[in-house]
Amino acid sequence: MPLFCTRIFYVAVLLGLLSSCNAPSAKAKKEGTAKPVAVKAVDSIITIQAVGDLVLGSTYPDSSGLPPEDGKTLFSHVSDILNDADITCGNLEAPLIDRGGTIKDCRDPKVCYMFKTPTRYGKLLKAAGFDFLNLANNHSHDFGTEGADTTAKVLRSLGIGYAGLRNDTPYIIQKDGIRYGYAAFAPYSSTCYLNNIEAAAKTIKALAAKVDIVIVSMHGGAEGPEYRHVTKEKEKQFGCDLGNVYKFAHAMVDAGADVVLGVGPHVWRGAEIYKDRCIFYSIGNFCIYGKISRNGYCGTSAIVRLNVKKDGTFQTGQLIPVKIRNGGIPELDKDSAAIPILKELSEADFPNTAPLITQEGKILYPSLALLSVPDQVVLPVADKMAEASIADKYYVISGSFPTLQEAKERKKELYAKGLKAEIMPPMDNQTHYRVSAAVFKDKGRAKVFRKEHEDQLAKDAWIMASRN
Repeated sequence: MPLFCTRIFYVAVLLGLLSSCNAPSAKAKKEGTAKPVAVKAVDSIITIQAVGDLVLGSTYPDSSGLPPEDGKTLFSHVSDILNDADITCGNLEAPLIDRGGTIKDCRDPKVCYMFKTPTRYGKLLKAAGFDFLNLANNHSHDFGTEGADTTAKVLRSLGIGYAGLRNDTPYIIQKDGIRYGYAAFAPYSSTCYLNNIEAAAKTIKALAAKVDIVIVSMHGGAEGPEYRHVTKEKEKQFGCDLGNVYKFAHAMVDAGADVVLGVGPHVWRGAEIYKDRCIFYSIGNFCIYGKISRNGYCGTSAIVRLNVKKDGTFQTGQLIPVKIRNGGIPELDKDSAAIPILKELSEADFPNTAPLITQEGKILYPSLALLSVPDQVVLPVADKMAEASIADKYYVISGSFPTLQEAKERKKELYAKGLKAEIMPPMDNQTHYRVSAAVFKDKGRAKVFRKEHEDQLAKDAWIMASRN
């Protein structure tokens, strides 16, 4: 991890809510209590959280790199949030190993870091709420194959899913009746190889056939503040080919990925919505204890919280800003520094597909929404003044469909019930057809219409705001 950090417009607003496959992983539950297995409803919302790089401390070259209280306070400011999701993911940038291992060759100590985290620290990751951890990075083999193998063994023993080592298969778990698949890639020979996009796509296509939700972690792109922008080309640094993350991410979604989470550059990069799926090109650092630069962009962090449907389509999200302080400990950031950074980078690099990011950190659809969100699950959008400034039409949407034929069938159903519906075609990188039962210039009238016609409309009807 060479570190040298010192350091949208056609818009529409959604008004609604906002493997090793060995052992199933789940958040900690009380032992000895037999409870029936809960199953999520077909139209329920799944919450996926992600954070960036994790280095919980290191005993290399000596134990001075370990945190106080043996790391018990590392996640104290954010643990409740991390545990409050269906799935929480992170990028483990340090092997868990107590002794032995072959130290990797370091040609330039000025840009080369090595980490060695005690195996007992694995329990900290479990208590913090992590379900999946990425091991596809340039530190998983800091202490050779032994270090990587020990890390995998510790995580398995704790019920934490992982992926990314060269011989790893995607990790699959089931929670509340939903099957989640996790795969990870990086541009290194010791990992699942990011630069072989065709092979990676085959892996994701096969995984998507087995699970409901596919999450992909990609460790790629050059490191540091000067590399905050996504070039959409191959990136090289220190003589290494660090991949074309734009091409890779799109290929993964094309193959069946529902969420793509970028790590590696140690700073924020932009985000976009591609084919109704959310891609974050880099979510920076998170908990990096030790002699690692946390200045400027490198110390500005956040928890990414995404709400998706069971079919993986993005609904809404929330950015929870974090500042890395006190040697590398994540704390909630009252100044919310990460929000304008992500907004600026996303709009600059993806002017047509960047999500709408509000001042409060809400993450919304970039244009006419393809969403089907139950009213009982609500994450408010921007305040009324902001909403009024960007919306001039309110559509009452009665379904979102992957094929035109399905949309026609819904339109026919509504017509038979006395409603004159229209089919709205996909736009930009979206893939679904929406069926609009009515359109109004006033939000209140749209709400009244939906209420008065709830017997004719589908139970998942929602109001969509847009601007012409």
